[in-house]
Amino acid sequence: MTKTERPRIVVVDDDPSALEILTDLLSDDYDVLTATGGEDAIALIETDDTIDVCLMDIKMSGMNGLEAAREISLRRPLLPVILHTAHAGHYHEDEIDEAERPFDYVTKGDAISRLLRAVRNAVEVSRYRRSTDLQVKDAKARYRLVGQSQAMLEVYRQIGQAAQSDGNVLILGETGTGKELVARAIHEASDRSGALVVVNCSHRGADLVESELFGYHQGAFTGADRSRRGFCAEATDGTLFFDEVGDLSPSTQVAVLRLFDTGHYRPLGPEAPEEHTNARIICATNRDLQTEIRKERFREDLFYRLGRTVISLPPLRERREDIVHLVKEFIDCHTTYKGRLPKFFDPEALDLLQAQIWHGNVRDLKKTVEAAVDRSVSYLIGVDDVQAVLGIPTPETNLEQVRLGRLIQEASASSMASLLEDASETEGLTRMLRGFEQQVICRALELTDGNQRAAARMLKCDPAGL
Repeated sequence: MTKTERPRIVVVDDDPSALEILTDLLSDDYDVLTATGGEDAIALIETDDTIDVCLMDIKMSGMNGLEAAREISLRRPLLPVILHTAHAGHYHEDEIDEAERPFDYVTKGDAISRLLRAVRNAVEVSRYRRSTDLQVKDAKARYRLVGQSQAMLEVYRQIGQAAQSDGNVLILGETGTGKELVARAIHEASDRSGALVVVNCSHRGADLVESELFGYHQGAFTGADRSRRGFCAEATDGTLFFDEVGDLSPSTQVAVLRLFDTGHYRPLGPEAPEEHTNARIICATNRDLQTEIRKERFREDLFYRLGRTVISLPPLRERREDIVHLVKEFIDCHTTYKGRLPKFFDPEALDLLQAQIWHGNVRDLKKTVEAAVDRSVSYLIGVDDVQAVLGIPTPETNLEQVRLGRLIQEASASSMASLLEDASETEGLTRMLRGFEQQVICRALELTDGNQRAAARMLKCDPAGL
């Protein structure tokens, strides 16, 4: 470890002899700064952001260690503070731990190894927190990726790792989890000088995908009155991003096999010569490709060419701790970044957002936040604003929900009786079930004035499938 890499520790004590002893004890492994009181410690920490740990006596003249620790936590919330005291009987450790949340609490009568272990652990945590904090800020500033959950930290790590190579990458994740943002992050973090070109594979005919991807020569098909370069040529020295690659038609899957394997392709047209692209290939899908392979909807040989590096994006329900940070970012983007006055969610409204099951993930949350911001006439966005946007029933509608529940129970009972009577008629059973389903859905829509989201919540089903 070089001099510049040595961790820096502030030792705070109003007893000069104690400062001397602690400095001698720690200086072999750490750069030790000293302060004789809480005010001096705060001043040091404010002016030196390389400090890793603060080791502080509690009972001192002037500002005591507990007061100083509170001030330090406001200025440097990630900085570990170890409370160190010779007056253990004056303070109750459990009470201090609950009220002050120090990194550790060590009495001066403890073994030296106990103090050294506490400092060593604090340094490791401080370095980890600092690197994590830089990761989070870098991901937001450079790639517009927001989140500091363990799942997102792993995604940031994988982005950095993938950017260092030219191998194909497969990004997996549900709709709205940010797959294109991750693809752009990999491209921008790489040393590729070309553009990132997006190939949209969803709901597009095979001919259209292939003509856009490979390009075509004049006369290749009706309407091709001139030659056109394809995405493969446009992505030279850059990245080809196949968005929702699982939606490619079987014929297109055959056509891209060689491209994914060697970079070679052939533009459409009679006797068109083969061409080559050095574009790096990144693919994304919300489908379970192994299931698609079993159902013979996706080629297994293409699957193995998609890339050995696989990045799985977590759905929002698995990183709820990031919702607060996402909400703040979406508010800022919708207000202050556009020159509008800022707004804030009250705690209950935030709790409501965190409690939702976001089927559309981050994209769904973003739309909800923007709609709530636009709806609120106050700077403070309340629960009623969020409920209105989400279509959550009001107390009056909740009474109707009870009535609907009874309707469903009664309909279920009568339908079950009919099903038992007509159990041999398969078509009759199907018609009966569909009729029952339509009856319940229509009643739910009546009770919610045609609000599909509210009806879906009442029926506990996905609005997209209603």
